[in-house]
Amino acid sequence: MSDLRKQSLRDGVWRVELDPSEEPPIAFCDGARIEDVRLGGTGAEGRFAEVGVPAAAISDGAHTLSLTSAAGQELARCVIVAGDLRSDLEAELALLRAELDLLKSAFRRHCVETQEG
Repeated sequence: MSDLRKQSLRDGVWRVELDPSEEPPIAFCDGARIEDVRLGGTGAEGRFAEVGVPAAAISDGAHTLSLTSAAGQELARCVIVAGDLRSDLEAELALLRAELDLLKSAFRRHCVETQEG
C-alpha cells in the first residue's frame, strides 16, 4: 500500500488519487463491496477514484474503507471512527497494560538470571 497516495474525505465521498497505469479499483467497507465508485481526472490533475461512503460506515464503532486493485492488492485505506468508544478503548488499554506488565516481569527475570550465570 502506498503511503504517498493523496486522499481526502468530504461530504460523504472518499477521494483517492490513482496512478495513471492502475486498472479501475474495487472499494470495500468492512469487507462488503461498495458499488458507488466513480473514476475521474486526466492529464495534469491525475486520475482519482471517488467512493460514496455507505451510511452504515457512519455509525457507532470503527469502520474501514479500502480500495484494492483487481488483483486484490490494497491501494488505500480509510478508517472512520464514530460514537462513544470509551469502553472499547479502556478495555484495549487495560489489555495493553497487562501485557506490558507481563513483559516487564519477564524481562526483569531474564536480567536476574543472566547476571547470576
